[in-house]
Amino acid sequence: MGFTLEAMRLPLEALGYEVIGELPVFSIFDRAKVKDDNEILIKATKLGSELAEALLR
Repeated sequence: MGFTLEAMRLPLEALGYEVIGELPVFSIFDRAKVKDDNEILIKATKLGSELAEALLR
């Protein structure tokens, strides 16, 4: 993954956005396969809740 997250985050921050969280997902290449990883889904749900809370501030 290297610098991918940073390369995505930095331009958003430069535009004044606050990055609420990041969720790197490794070694999933097949379409819709992420739905089979419960741990990732739990983390994604938590980050989604944090984003919703941030938007309401």
